[in-house]
Amino acid sequence: MCNASFILPPRVEYSLTEMGQEILPILKMMESYGKKHGEQAEDYM
Repeated sequence: MCNASFILPPRVEYSLTEMGQEILPILKMMESYGKKHGEQAEDYM
């Protein structure tokens, strides 16, 4: 979901929907994996 405010400077806030909240544990695991192995992945890019 996106909530835009009409202030200067512009501000936009994003949040997960209820369905998105269900996959939050998976997203956190992917973040952890990326932090652990991210530098190694650069060798393949």
